Amino acid sequence: MSRSRSLLSIVFAILFGVLPLSAAAQSFTQLGLDRVSPPDRFENSICFELTYLKDLDGKPFEVFPGRAEKEQDLDLILAQVVRRVITEEYEDKGKYLDETNLQPSTPQEIRHLVGTGFVTPAWGKAGQREMALYLQQNSNFLKLYKLEAYLDYKDDKGSYCSGLDVNPVLFRFGMGQQRDRVTIVFVRQTDE
Repeated sequence: MSRSRSLLSIVFAILFGVLPLSAAAQSFTQLGLDRVSPPDRFENSICFELTYLKDLDGKPFEVFPGRAEKEQDLDLILAQVVRRVITEEYEDKGKYLDETNLQPSTPQEIRHLVGTGFVTPAWGKAGQREMALYLQQNSNFLKLYKLEAYLDYKDDKGSYCSGLDVNPVLFRFGMGQQRDRVTIVFVRQTDE
């Protein structure tokens, strides 16, 4: 049942990743994802800056919707981010996923994932302090998730590869004219 639900969630992520944002969204109709540098001392991480766009007279203009509206469409926004991560960080590198699952997380779980040595080594002390500080200083602006990615593929040498990545996803809401940022930390928990 759990695997079926997880498989269903990836189908929705793929579906929404290729479709434009819902027509119900009043202030924006498109989402831009620009790759930017992750926060200092964040290891094994990528970061996207989000641009919300609306067509006015056939031309895209950047708009700054309120947090309530973005939270209402957060599933659609995150689906596009997850689709991009799957494409660029897995499929384009020859790593294929059996399924993915995006779940809510907590600051404690995020700190545990980066501070524990799995297949991916634990972060250094400076990086762990930086993560703790980031989570504390941005607590009112963050939504935390974990992206569970079940790897299942043959590499270019014909060897079968399987494993589990549990990647923290930190969605930081921008205030006013600031753009939102989504940081993904890659943590390989198991490898077979």
